[in-house]
Amino acid sequence: MDRQTFHQHRFRGAELASLELKTNGWLHIPSALATSPVAILSALGPLIPSREGLLHRDLMPLKRDSAPPASMSSKTGPGEQPMHTDAAFYPTPPRYIAFQCLEPGEASCPTHVWTLDLARLKRDRPTLLTTAGWVAHGGGCLPFYCSVMEVRREETRIRFDPFCMRPICRRIDAVDKVKQALGDYSQHFSFEWKTGSMLIVDNWRCLHARGSGGEKAPSRRLRRWSIGVDYGLVDRFSLR
Repeated sequence: MDRQTFHQHRFRGAELASLELKTNGWLHIPSALATSPVAILSALGPLIPSREGLLHRDLMPLKRDSAPPASMSSKTGPGEQPMHTDAAFYPTPPRYIAFQCLEPGEASCPTHVWTLDLARLKRDRPTLLTTAGWVAHGGGCLPFYCSVMEVRREETRIRFDPFCMRPICRRIDAVDKVKQALGDYSQHFSFEWKTGSMLIVDNWRCLHARGSGGEKAPSRRLRRWSIGVDYGLVDRFSLR
């Protein structure tokens, strides 16, 4: 599929945020309209605190030896990350992940987003994605069995992180096969950051990752929030 950029997508008001997210799986908000990020995000659902009680975390392309333990940068360093969903090690991951650019850095270092075609996934139900053939672990939670694609009532949820999920079959090509399948069912986007701009991602429908270029953009800094939902599928304190 062709990779697209969405620099020109425009935020048309907080009342349309949920519709935009439902339609596209992501929402880009230019800096001029992102001056009150907490108010914007609170309209989508409760902000979920980390286990340390923090409502946000600032992310930078750190070297492996200086990155927080068990973080993705501790595995990749400042380089390109694998496509993933956030907090896959929690039984119920946050519904939305939001980023705001505090500093774009010295060079281009985009964020990539894959939006899954959920209608096609629900129709095909690929065994590779629906079988509970994975163990999720980390984040202070007990390990549990899971599948990459989960269907609960009317909701479909994608869970994938090659660093905190391991295949039960222990096949070395299992991660690559899942990544290929998810890529085939996705529309691919790439986002170049500008100071103050925001990106909200549906964490149940999209995968995301930092692209290449972090080594040349050491001051790149994004602020990240996790957002739940208010209708019972995510407890507002589930990430504590």
